Amino acid sequence: MAISLTEEQKELLTRQTWVVGTASKAGQPNVAAKGMKMVLDDNTLVFGELVAGVTYRNIAENPLVTVAAFDSAKKVEIRCPGKAKMIDSGELYDNMAAAARSKGFPNPKAVIKVTLEEIRWWKP
Repeated sequence: MAISLTEEQKELLTRQTWVVGTASKAGQPNVAAKGMKMVLDDNTLVFGELVAGVTYRNIAENPLVTVAAFDSAKKVEIRCPGKAKMIDSGELYDNMAAAARSKGFPNPKAVIKVTLEEIRWWKP
């Protein structure tokens, strides 16, 4: 069965900051907020990795990630486990770098492209 975000889920992901969960090869967990991000298509999320810190190192060792976002006022939450790929050149990278610079940030160390493997949606 194909994974596909709904328009409501895309809107939440576009509007809210993401929390990205990663783990090292040894299983040490990490979470990090990501604000420079976008929904690329129905089953792909993209974010800029600006500092090449723990998130970057973990993805280099273990590409399995979870992207989460929530809106406490609307009482909705989404969690999207998937597989990450680091991109450091090409059109997607260039577009994210331009967006970063337009907001006063440096070029990202990498753009992280997450292909979703599951969508966990919670809404009362």
